[in-house]
Amino acid sequence: MNALSDETFAIAQYWFVKGLALNYLSAFASLFVQVLGLYGSKGIVPISVYLQTVKRHFNKKAFLEVPTVFWWNSSDHFIRCVAALGMLFAALACFGVFPSLMLILLWCLYLSFMSVGSSFLSFQWDCLLLEVGFSAILFSLLTPPPFLLVVLMWVLLFRLMFSSGVVKLLSGCPEWAAWRAMTIHYESQPLPNPIAYFMHQQPKWFAKVSVLFLLFIEIIVPFFIFAPEPMRLAACFLMIFLQILIMLTGNYAFFNTLTIVMCLPLLSDQRWSGNATAPTFASYGTIEQIAYGLLSLYAAFMIVMNAFVVAGLFTTNRGFNRFRACFEGYYILNGYGLFACMTTVRNEITIQGSDDGKEWKTYEFKWKPGDLKTMPKQVAPHQPRLDWQMWFAALGSPRQEQWFTSFLQRLREGSDDVLNLLKTNPFPEAPPKFLRTKIDQYHFTDTSTLRQTGEWWKL
Repeated sequence: MNALSDETFAIAQYWFVKGLALNYLSAFASLFVQVLGLYGSKGIVPISVYLQTVKRHFNKKAFLEVPTVFWWNSSDHFIRCVAALGMLFAALACFGVFPSLMLILLWCLYLSFMSVGSSFLSFQWDCLLLEVGFSAILFSLLTPPPFLLVVLMWVLLFRLMFSSGVVKLLSGCPEWAAWRAMTIHYESQPLPNPIAYFMHQQPKWFAKVSVLFLLFIEIIVPFFIFAPEPMRLAACFLMIFLQILIMLTGNYAFFNTLTIVMCLPLLSDQRWSGNATAPTFASYGTIEQIAYGLLSLYAAFMIVMNAFVVAGLFTTNRGFNRFRACFEGYYILNGYGLFACMTTVRNEITIQGSDDGKEWKTYEFKWKPGDLKTMPKQVAPHQPRLDWQMWFAALGSPRQEQWFTSFLQRLREGSDDVLNLLKTNPFPEAPPKFLRTKIDQYHFTDTSTLRQTGEWWKL
């Protein structure tokens, strides 16, 4: 440990803060262009209506239960202003303007959206942005950062990667157990891109090798994080390489870029520049020494808390779940594990409207599969949250999704904010009298069919 603690991480800290700011910028920019359709007064789940419900239920404790600036104002104009401010603060942090202060403001604003976000802001990368963002505030205060804070950043990365791999084995999913998960993943994932189509054509042996490679990086490689620097460097590159592969074959918003940024603190100043010297504790001023001690105490506490969460993966003890629940309202300690159970089929909901009950016209979405000849698109790091939720709704009965009922109601009303989330409005003059939905099972075509017919999908 002495050899490790002699390393400094000021350069990694510098680029980490900039990288995190860029991820915040991506997240807020993505929200800005769709926030009224999702949360505006004429949106699918209006923030104002949600807060009224919360206030009736919790009364004076409402703010503690739902911490958000939208208690102050939940008008359409203010909602967009908050998203715009998020973009501004992220840009300022990226350019080095009071970065620690900007990170505090960014965390507060994104928490404000998460607290009222309902189904549309419940993804693991949203939780990860807040968890990493909170620790990053403290990580940015002293340069170079206290070594225990660096270790905390390593632990967050370890827990993210290790949890993502272990849950695949612990879930009992037969697709992972039989090493065939990657034969269906590219087709059944929420929003495939063009490369996913071609990856789906892979031979079965390659798909099985892909599963082994994935599990190796997610379960074994994270332990190299705590090894001497040559192995830590190898872990860094392998995990970044995995994230690049995932980015190339799918659309997962800012999840992959955020994970790549989390890898940066693995690289010491000696690795970046080759000639950095570790400062002694005595070289700090008195106030800095006090701050150093307090930050180190916080880091030690959170390292222990993270260890409890990792242990919770292997036990059904309710104490672990109750313990983590204490942090859930502020997203400081979250659980991770994408695709623990693979979806084996791809269902798509089609929404149609009619004025006479005979001629039906289809509402086309911007990004999710619809027309068989429409090529899958690359959309990340933007996340079209309605298109994503349509994938989840298709897994079960749409009637079970409260937001889906509200979505259909907005279509009946002809809400411009909601219609702007779609590619087409087949009823530009007035909303239809009737709406209906149907579910079809989609599959990728093979490459010969694509060449002959131009169809990427088949029913």
